[in-house]
Amino acid sequence: VDADIDAPEAWDITTGSSSVVVAVIDSGVANHTDLATANIWTNPGEVCGNLSDDDGNGYIDDCNGWNFLDNTNNPTDYNTHGTHVAGTIAAIGNNTNGITGVMWTAKIMPLRFLGVSGSGSTADAAAAVTYAADNGARIINASFGGGPYSSTMYNAINYARSRNVLFVAAAGNDGTNNDTTPAYPASYDLDNIISVAATDQNDALASFSNRGATSVDLAAPGVNIYSSIPVFSYGTATTLYSRNFDTDIVGNVPSGWTRGGTNSFWAVNNVSSNSASNSLVDSPGGSYSNNTNAYVLNNSLFLRTGSYNKAYFLNFNRRQYLESNYDYLYVVASPDNSNWYAFWASSATWTTFTSTSVDLTGAAEGFGNFYFGFWLITDISNTYDGVYLDDVALVSSPMSISSYSYDYYQGTSMASPHVAGVAGLVLSENSSLSYSQVRDIILNNVDVKAGLSGQVATGGRLNAFKAVSGTTMS
Repeated sequence: VDADIDAPEAWDITTGSSSVVVAVIDSGVANHTDLATANIWTNPGEVCGNLSDDDGNGYIDDCNGWNFLDNTNNPTDYNTHGTHVAGTIAAIGNNTNGITGVMWTAKIMPLRFLGVSGSGSTADAAAAVTYAADNGARIINASFGGGPYSSTMYNAINYARSRNVLFVAAAGNDGTNNDTTPAYPASYDLDNIISVAATDQNDALASFSNRGATSVDLAAPGVNIYSSIPVFSYGTATTLYSRNFDTDIVGNVPSGWTRGGTNSFWAVNNVSSNSASNSLVDSPGGSYSNNTNAYVLNNSLFLRTGSYNKAYFLNFNRRQYLESNYDYLYVVASPDNSNWYAFWASSATWTTFTSTSVDLTGAAEGFGNFYFGFWLITDISNTYDGVYLDDVALVSSPMSISSYSYDYYQGTSMASPHVAGVAGLVLSENSSLSYSQVRDIILNNVDVKAGLSGQVATGGRLNAFKAVSGTTMS
């Protein structure tokens, strides 16, 4: 009961203003029916479609924001995260459609720096911050985190500070203390940042939420948050690599592959296969060994090419018999054929060959150039027949938006836009307020909760009504 931000009470005072620009630095924003046109920012200094930089800001035809990944004027979201965040801030209100944002009326400035997989660079994020500050945003929502301290990002947020921009940041989802283990960008020591933790439906700190008695400012709802998303379809796949092992020599490692590790016996066999005669097996002729740590890696380097609206999948058929929850097959990828990272794991048993598809978009976008392979790790007891792999294919598929919908997400990424939306309501009531005044109004008007004492600096959860009622504060 009452574990909410009292938005309806705030809406009796204001529902927002089209003069308040909120930059969403994220995976982009889709042209969702609950956001489109009315609540999406349009650059007043740009003549759309004339292939010129009319306002001289260094970006050609940036009519509705910018895509810093592809360096284009199309900041469409191919991940869903940014659209979900934007919907919480400013899905159109009272339109009998979907949801209502914290602000019924606003101008969302979409700035894309995260790809399909949700990965992106600090340099692109910092460029987006600078763009927002230079092009009229009063609030930036930063529902992202990761990476070490960056002077480039610090300087960008400090520049936004000099332009009177409030920077609202997700505290992080590691369940750790930001006082001792900083999480950036929320933990930069700048007074235009509001760092936001997440609460659940019981008004308690969410189990995943980062905290910090001095470094995290307040909490806001971040569990089971319903908001706008795009729905994707996939175009014709391009095959980057394909292998069925039928021309490889039985008993050998496939040509172009390398095996290694502990108890590694990966080889081609003709005992069982999905198509034709051969497959790739971890332990030909018997069960795998205890304490196995064995890999088989493809030696080909694959390049992410084209725009950041493609998904990459490793498709294969597998038959496997592993000790459930103890022995695992992994799909791994590497940027350099030396350092390998797991992108998928399974300890299930499949008595017949089963089609499997593993998303390697994160490898393609995070590494740019990448290798792939398979890795078997077992424990100290119980061995079984192991893994048979066949019809391995790496493909890329172009993505497009087929429809629009809504879904429940959770995270401090979902808490932060509640605060950004309330900051927008405050500025809708009094546009002359400075970033520091808006920040103080929000932080001085929380609902104090015993469970948040010592967890966040204010000891409280966001309250929209109290904040909007406090806009006369100097």
